[in-house]
Amino acid sequence: MSKRQFHADPTARHAHFSEPRTARPLPWTAIVIAASIAFLAVAILMVGRVPSGAAPAATVVTASGGPSSADLVVPASTFDDGAAHFYKYTTASGRDVRFFVMKSGDGTVRAALDACAVCFADQRGYRQSGDAMVCNKCSKAFPSNAINDVTGGCNPVPLDRTVDGDRVIVAAAGLERGVTYF
Repeated sequence: MSKRQFHADPTARHAHFSEPRTARPLPWTAIVIAASIAFLAVAILMVGRVPSGAAPAATVVTASGGPSSADLVVPASTFDDGAAHFYKYTTASGRDVRFFVMKSGDGTVRAALDACAVCFADQRGYRQSGDAMVCNKCSKAFPSNAINDVTGGCNPVPLDRTVDGDRVIVAAAGLERGVTYF
């Protein structure tokens, strides 16, 4: 049908405009939809991730006889604040071992490697959130009063520690064995 016939015949015009039209999406609509899907996918992947900022400041453990020749000895009152205090120990082989010491809510001084048996390869360690230590890789939280008592999985690897009067002692031998996690 020509344009002239179309405009002259009211029945043809009516039939043409009363037919359902199928909408074709505009090219920019497809781009907006694809960008939205990509944004949502990235947002979903980022949920639970920890920013890759700097690790907590660590006190370097040194001894007068050189690395690995002495235990870490710290006044027990250092841990009265309930905060996890992070340390870095250099082994006899020259490798660094990170660990933390804290006093849990039940008043017990606890020590653990800044690593676990599951996520240690990523070298992300833990951060403190209230009275819990949180894995920086998988975001699982562990109550501080379970450190040294619960082992395996993503729990912090326990370190032997001794409270001798007003001193907390973390044995160099235990730190040397912990090098496998670093």
